[in-house]
Amino acid sequence: MFWKSIADGIGILFTHWEIWVSILLYGLIFLSYFFLFGLVLLKNEDRGGVQIAGCLTNMIAGPALQGILVAFMVTAILPILCGGHDFIPFSFLTEYWWEITKVGLGSMLITIILTLIPIVGKFISDTPGTAIFVQGAIVFKILANQVLDEVLNTLNSNANLFPGFWASVGFLILSIVIVYVITIGLILLLTKLNIINEYAMESMGFVIGNFIGVLPGVLCLCIYTSYIRLTILNIVPTVTS
Repeated sequence: MFWKSIADGIGILFTHWEIWVSILLYGLIFLSYFFLFGLVLLKNEDRGGVQIAGCLTNMIAGPALQGILVAFMVTAILPILCGGHDFIPFSFLTEYWWEITKVGLGSMLITIILTLIPIVGKFISDTPGTAIFVQGAIVFKILANQVLDEVLNTLNSNANLFPGFWASVGFLILSIVIVYVITIGLILLLTKLNIINEYAMESMGFVIGNFIGVLPGVLCLCIYTSYIRLTILNIVPTVTS
């Protein structure tokens, strides 16, 4: 099931343009926010406290924005992650925007706590793509949990659809590998094309990391949710036989 979910997750990513639109919007909104904030800092660089404001923004507003954007992105493509083919209705996003925001902030806090775990925490904190995957998995579990419970009730099954401990460890390790490989590949490509340089990576590492890391992060999420969907499909023949 684990290895089959990898192929299935890759297939979902490359057969749904909606996911690519969500990835692009995430990156553009993230870059736009920090670009506008940078302009504000430049215009007020002669005033005291500008550096402190920039540091606080990077430490607080950055992760918060990441969590909120991940929550809205996952909510938007939730039907696809559950096996459908369309975005969630836009009216749902506007009607439940505050609930989605709270879920995003909650996933951010949980992810921050996970960064305190030795070794694993460093990988999560150092690679925004891994953090995006972890937050996305948390958001998916919260949003889809009720629907999945109803599916189990319909099938009259008490099976655990979410990965167990060792499977979860496997997904986390897989996400770290995928994020590192794809992120390094994209950085080398963008550097070769002179789109970014070493100075940009040092001064805007968090912003660039989020823009680049969202792709491998969402890929890992597709693989993770594929595992859950394949588990359901595996239960159906057992129940109906």
